[in-house]
Order: sequence, then C-alpha cells, then structure tokens
Amino acid sequence: MEGPLEPEELSSRLFRHTPSEEENLRGNAANVFEGRPKRVVNGIDSFVLSAERTDRTLDEVPSSPDIGAATLLHVKKTTRFQYHPMHVHNWIEFGYVFSGTCRQHVNDSAYDLTKGEVILIDTNVPHSIEPLGEDDIYLSLVVEKSYLNASFFNRLARKSILSEFFVNAINDSARHNSYFIFHSSDSHRVPLFFNELVCEILDPSLNSESIVDNLLSLIINELINVYRRDYFNETKEGGRLSILPVLTYIEKNYRDCTLESTAEHFAINPNYLTTMLKEQTGQSFKPLVQTQRLNTAARLLSNSSISVEEVASRVGYANMSFFYRKFSDRFGMTPKEYRDQALISA
Repeated sequence: MEGPLEPEELSSRLFRHTPSEEENLRGNAANVFEGRPKRVVNGIDSFVLSAERTDRTLDEVPSSPDIGAATLLHVKKTTRFQYHPMHVHNWIEFGYVFSGTCRQHVNDSAYDLTKGEVILIDTNVPHSIEPLGEDDIYLSLVVEKSYLNASFFNRLARKSILSEFFVNAINDSARHNSYFIFHSSDSHRVPLFFNELVCEILDPSLNSESIVDNLLSLIINELINVYRRDYFNETKEGGRLSILPVLTYIEKNYRDCTLESTAEHFAINPNYLTTMLKEQTGQSFKPLVQTQRLNTAARLLSNSSISVEEVASRVGYANMSFFYRKFSDRFGMTPKEYRDQALISA
C-alpha cells in the first residue's frame, strides 16, 4: 500500500515541469486566461475567474483533491515561465511562496514576495503575477469565503483580547486594501504547516477534513503571530506607545484590574489610557476586561468539568445573573448550552 505524500516528495512534484511549463520553455506561452470574460475593477481591465473548478484549475494543479471540503478549499500551483495578467476571482486566496520569489502587482502596487511569505487576497481584487523562474514555486490556497467566515476568524478572535485585536486589525486592513501581506519568511512554522496542508489536500488521509481544518487554523494562528511581531516593530520604530503590553496586562489581571490600576502600572493618565484603547482597539477598558473574562469562561466550560458557578467565580463574576446575561450576549447561548456544544464537537 502506498504511503501518504511526504513534504520531500511534494517538493519534487512541484519542481517537476508540467506540460504547460514545457510549452512555455519552448516559446509557446499562451494567455492562461484566454477566452475568459473581462471587466474593469478599480479602474483596471481584469479577467474574471469564477468558482467553477474549470476556472480554478487554470494554473497547474499537482493533483486533484478528493475530500468533502474540496469545493471550499483546494490548492493550485502557478505555472512558471509565463505572465499571468490582471485577473479577479470570487474566492479568497492565500498565496504562499514555496520557493524562490514572486513579483505580484495588486491594484496599482507591486510587491516582491520571498520564500515563506504569504499574501492574503480578497475577492474581486485585480492582481497579476510576473513570470516565475525555474526555482520559483508559488502556491495558491483557494478558500471559499464562507469557509473562512464560518470556521476561522470568528473562532480565533474569541480566544483572547490580544488575538481578537490582531484578527480585527487584519480584517480591517483587508477590508480597506482588499489584501494583506504577512512577512513570514523568518517563521519556521509557516512552511511546516503549509507543506503539511498541501500534502493533505493533494493526498487525503482517512480524517482529511478534520486535518485540513486544523492545519489551516494553525496557519492562521501563526500568521497572527507574524503580524503581532510586525505591529510591535512598527510601533517601536514610530515612537508610539504600543497597545500590546496593555492588552497583555489585562489578559493576566482581568479578574481584578481596574482602569486606574492599569494606568498606574504603566505610569500614564487613566484618560490617556482610555483614549489609546479606544483609538487602537475600538473599545474602552471595561468591555475589554469583560471580553477577556468571557473568553476565559468559555475556555473553562469547554475544557473542564467544574460547575458553571465555579467558572463564573474564577473569572471574576460574583453576580450569576449578570454572568449569564453577558455570556449569552457574547456567545448567543447559555453557559450550559455552550458546554454541551463543545462536548458534541470534541
């Protein structure tokens, strides 16, 4: 029985010339989007790719996935040695530089991506790819928008106020610019998780859907870490007081910290702290503390058997009615219902 696809074999398959690449090397490159409809998007004449599999496989695919989530998530390899003109699509794309470099034009800006870097491109964003060389492998993780909305960003954002801050920041930037670049070339986890994910999609195992779901979750978590590092460096270089230490302090002291005690800890005025929180998170102090308490309560309900009353007490709630109301407001269900749902999902 043939074993699962290993990362080493994946590399060999990706570097192997496809028939289209052989034709390109012989000087017979064709427009990969020939015959596709065009429209003007953001003032740019662009080919329009739809969600049908015929369009999603315009770029060479090493193999076809055969898992239940295939209609929502799959991978493709961009054909080397030819230009990929401006195009848009109705899915979300995680572009990953597996090897070498990749020069892309997104809207009216050009970016040189290096090995290990990731670009998140939203729907209907004009972008093109310059010809890739022999050592340049660019993979596109094609994700239907409903897949991410339902499974990932909302779930990740509820782990802590720090992760919520970064998820919201990434979402805001993506909404504003319609794309986001993660400078992840120094991350050892991004290539590890991406390679495993691609192997699993191309050569599904018995529990493939669950494995793919969790690997994508790991990738996004690591990309949040990458963004956190970049954000810290940007605020440090810009001479601004970073909000990260404040959010970290609230995460550790959410049970009993106050606006005054937190401001005192950082030797700043409480009013200034309120303004800074509002500007950088969109929330004031009390809602942030409330969010951290409720996130921690949800985690305790999912991962322990202690009573709901004990959970409320541990996260700083003395009034059970208030706790129930706030929990239901945030999660749309009672603490018991949340625990029951977590047990079913486990």
